[in-house]
Amino acid sequence: MFKIFCKNCCGLDVHKTWIYACIGITDSNSITEYKQARFFSFSKGLSELAAWLTKYSCEEVCMESTGKYWIPIFNILEKTCFVTLAHPKYTKPQKGNKTDRKDAKWICDLFMCDMIKPSFIPSPEIRQLRDLIRYRIKLTNMMTGEKNRAHNCLTVSNLKLDDVFSDVLGKSSRSITEYMLEHPEFKERYRRIKSHRGHKKAIIAICKILLTAIWNVLSKLEPYNPEGFLEHRPVNEAKILTKAQALALFRKRGYTILDDPI
Repeated sequence: MFKIFCKNCCGLDVHKTWIYACIGITDSNSITEYKQARFFSFSKGLSELAAWLTKYSCEEVCMESTGKYWIPIFNILEKTCFVTLAHPKYTKPQKGNKTDRKDAKWICDLFMCDMIKPSFIPSPEIRQLRDLIRYRIKLTNMMTGEKNRAHNCLTVSNLKLDDVFSDVLGKSSRSITEYMLEHPEFKERYRRIKSHRGHKKAIIAICKILLTAIWNVLSKLEPYNPEGFLEHRPVNEAKILTKAQALALFRKRGYTILDDPI
């Protein structure tokens, strides 16, 4: 027979949607009476759980640290109860016919006999600060990983910027990288097409040029060469325009036509 240290306590078996609770109340004759109930793990269910514990004057609660499901329960119950968070290895149930209600009762019995080692839970302020620090460390590691990936991309592309700049992601280095990735010939071709055909048609034309270049690189297994893709179309000298058509063409290209020179 184990000695009972806690005369009124509760064991919680926590799941994603449900919480199974078992209160053990021991009288002066060492006879324990159990009260069991099930609650939703949503906010309304947690409020009902807190009210149910208050009804039986239960201020000692024990539950397993199951994933992240215990956190909202802990945040609600710590206001009115002393909550003990236990590692699952200390609350492992006995083999046999296992149910959620039996698991809650088993946790209650272990906690009642002081057989559970509590986990350290800092104050809410410390928990919030710890979450912020952990998130900052995570973002810092992600940033470092992205910097290393960018450095590796430059290395395999034979761009030795790290031999020239101490920081390959600095302002000067980034401006050079952006310039090299901009493909100036495409930019100039886009401006020329846009001047007389508009933005949308210029974008479609540049995309066609890029697709043609990519197809040739992949099919011929040759490095990209702008020659042949961006050459100017020869002017058809045989094309004849009327005076009205020529004036309309000049106006469309931004020229202002004056009858008499100033």
